Amino acid sequence: MDFWLYQYMRFVNDGGPLLILPDEALRLWKGGDARSSAQARSELIAATGRYSQTDYDVACQTEDTVSPLDIDSSWGLVIGADEDVPSSRWVPLLYNRKILFLGVYSLDLAPSQEFLNAEVDQSEGWFSLGRFNTENKRLNLIHAASNGSDDLTEPYGIKKNAFIGNRLCCKVDSGEYEVAWKVLQDFHYCLLLVRFIAF
Repeated sequence: MDFWLYQYMRFVNDGGPLLILPDEALRLWKGGDARSSAQARSELIAATGRYSQTDYDVACQTEDTVSPLDIDSSWGLVIGADEDVPSSRWVPLLYNRKILFLGVYSLDLAPSQEFLNAEVDQSEGWFSLGRFNTENKRLNLIHAASNGSDDLTEPYGIKKNAFIGNRLCCKVDSGEYEVAWKVLQDFHYCLLLVRFIAF
């Protein structure tokens, strides 16, 4: 068993989509609160004809494995609206300004860190989501039904899980990031990778 992965705090999800968003969008996200972003609601209604009362409704109505979402003038990435991601982590890669979100569908044996590093550098099999900008120096992982008010980020390595209502933050440089995702699967694991490469 490769235990390197377990140094990073785990977000445990018992159902529903997760959300990655920068600080500037986190301030606007209301989760299941009815005080939803009016712009996000109106854009969803225009695109789908479906009414939504909350930001969580907006996230649940996305259909892809990873779906970009406009949050007023900022952005978010909805993770797992089509299929729940039971467990996930941030895995900072300390070279070339790359960050990896690792979502776990199933895991009997963790891949090595070297293998994931190599996978992130591969050009094939990734689905591009475009470029996204962050003004502040954090990306946040929350459950889409919450506003992520409880920060459990620091320090990495404490043996504690995050749940709905918590947020896990990953420190990043401000600026623009190229974002892409892929699913990685073999007999031992089924993983969702979302990579952020700084420009």
